[in-house]
Amino acid sequence: MPLELDKNMIPRASGKGWSLAFDTPGKGCFTLNIGEDLVLRTGCIAFDDLSEEAALPGRRRVHLSEDGEESSLEASCTIPFGAEPVVERKAVLRKNRLTLRTDLIMRNSMQMRSIDAGNLVISGKLKRIGILLHDKVAILPEIRWFDYTPDFSSRFEKEMPLSVLIESVSGAILELSSGEDLWRWANASALDGKNSFSLSAEKEGLVFKRQLFRWVQKPDQEPPSGRNWRICSSFAWSPFGIREKKGRLKKAAFSFDLSSYEWPESALACGIDGKPVSGLPCFTSETTVNILKKWLRGCFTELKDGDIVRLTHGDLSCCFNASHQDRPKKKELLHWDSDALTEFRRWAEKQIAPYGATLEIVPEKGGILASIPSGHPE
Repeated sequence: MPLELDKNMIPRASGKGWSLAFDTPGKGCFTLNIGEDLVLRTGCIAFDDLSEEAALPGRRRVHLSEDGEESSLEASCTIPFGAEPVVERKAVLRKNRLTLRTDLIMRNSMQMRSIDAGNLVISGKLKRIGILLHDKVAILPEIRWFDYTPDFSSRFEKEMPLSVLIESVSGAILELSSGEDLWRWANASALDGKNSFSLSAEKEGLVFKRQLFRWVQKPDQEPPSGRNWRICSSFAWSPFGIREKKGRLKKAAFSFDLSSYEWPESALACGIDGKPVSGLPCFTSETTVNILKKWLRGCFTELKDGDIVRLTHGDLSCCFNASHQDRPKKKELLHWDSDALTEFRRWAEKQIAPYGATLEIVPEKGGILASIPSGHPE
């Protein structure tokens, strides 16, 4: 079910075993219920002592795509104090995944002392927590799992986790991901500040605190001036856990093996030294996307109703190649290609739907994509 406005003008959506409500009128905060024992609540952004809780709601628009498979919400609000910072959000819902782009708009006259991106609170019958951090090369480490206990805590300095997974007693699972542009979350050091991210078990549940910026005071130096700051994140879920398909796959009409294709260097995921390390493509690379789109268009003339178009051995990569973020002069910009793969999936499904064909992206066995809800659209 796509996002729709109820009688109180609150955007809501629901699916099998889950429901979503943007429960703060005019703002982008929401509550997500998953299965019978897992709840996510998102909190308000704060600029120093100015909280979004006191903001005046602005425009709010709900849009449904032509194929009915995707819906979006645009919302903005203004904090009517001080330099009057503005928060603008765009949330896009497709199947069991919500992507969220947040723009923090600050006047130059505003002094940035601290910026809080808003707490995420996960409550219910929590069983265990999985944390996925990047390393200094493009090969992703395994998800590290921890039992959820009343004294659980974990702190991350400088950089945001790629993903945090929360599994409930019933098997429901929630994925909290940082979005493609990891470098924006870690940009505080370039502005004479620090950031910090932490997970801790508290009275209300598991609290994910995300301090985007904290000014480190120096002698005879003023806090930096206000600026626009964009952060992206995504949320995926499954009320029934990760359910991998068993048995042999049906024969595909067309298949593309991502691991055996000879990718040009400009497409490959790179480590911090700028050299390709994993042999896997980075899906944020324009070269990667153009190759895949060209291949898919070549299938159109022979596609028939009921055909399967399949990408095999798919997995995600962390990458430092700044040209993939359209900023080649920066040389190094940490990014993750989860959102880019989702965007390609959306584009490809739309292209082949008129032929009656379906797209399958088969994750690499034992890889990251195989282990997270966003790798299994429902």
